[in-house]
Amino acid sequence: MDDILLQSPASTLLSHFTKGDNAKLILRSGNVRLQKLRGVNDPKEALSWPFKLFCYDSQSVPLSGITSMMHKIENFVLDHVFVTCFRHDTQDTPMSSDYHNMNNKSFCDTRMWNEYADKHKGVCLVFDKMKLEKMFFDTVADAAFAGPVFYHNDFSGGTPNQHPYQHTIPNNAIPLHFQHCKDPFMINVELLQSLGVDEVITMHISYYYRQLLFQKNTFWKSENEYRLILFQKNIMPYCDMPFHDSIKAVILGDKGPNDDKNNIVNICMQKNIPVYHHVPRGWRNHFILDEQFKNENSIILDSSFTIGFPYDTVFLRCMSSSGKDKIISVDTTGAVKLIE
Repeated sequence: MDDILLQSPASTLLSHFTKGDNAKLILRSGNVRLQKLRGVNDPKEALSWPFKLFCYDSQSVPLSGITSMMHKIENFVLDHVFVTCFRHDTQDTPMSSDYHNMNNKSFCDTRMWNEYADKHKGVCLVFDKMKLEKMFFDTVADAAFAGPVFYHNDFSGGTPNQHPYQHTIPNNAIPLHFQHCKDPFMINVELLQSLGVDEVITMHISYYYRQLLFQKNTFWKSENEYRLILFQKNIMPYCDMPFHDSIKAVILGDKGPNDDKNNIVNICMQKNIPVYHHVPRGWRNHFILDEQFKNENSIILDSSFTIGFPYDTVFLRCMSSSGKDKIISVDTTGAVKLIE
């Protein structure tokens, strides 16, 4: 089997870190699940939104209804916007020729394994970005958006134009005040009274989607997040999207229970999805195909040392393809021996 992780340029991949049980659900169902904004881990998005209302004639606005209108707007956003998140790479950095060492790719991110993949007990699902996005836009019926998250601390402006967002937007007319008001959190009261919260906020998000849905505080910058976002008119607990052949590989965390790993391997065998084992050793990330991982007699030789000093023999730590520690010796002739 070809090594898919090695052959694929980093910028073509999306990595989704999750717990083992979630991974089994995704793989069995063949669907990527999008959750409401209420369920994301950024309180800026999950708890409250700084929407502001303005009017053209204060005499026509019942002040007693402003608070209720604010809550309706916020709840509408939290209940109708669904998101699924990935880590992506912005460019293809030079890679080692080492078959097993891929430290520059998104699925190597140790912090993501710790935070989102159950402290290395979970799974990383690796997708082909172009195929997954095509599946997304071919499947959804309502407004949908895809693109990278932009990180800064001033949410009153827009995101840079060079960010490659893709979208489908309903054919609603854009209210005239959008052409003049640059604040993405400012909404017209008369418009809300005339058309209702649902229709106005649907148009508002379609116009300001970059500023509202693809901006996060700089504290999250290291996550290098990429999002698929669906604006769903109907209220539902979640949205599922089929991924079909867009999944390229499944990577098992090194601390996961063997029963979980075996279950996932069996599911992937039935669906012809390559499975890798993540084995962090010697300050490196190794990703070993399942069939190689089961070979106890195979040794991975990926160490190096400087020879600009007098020596007879150097003893190096390496590992078997099943992740077990091994010691080898290398003499001045380059002869390698396994030390039992």
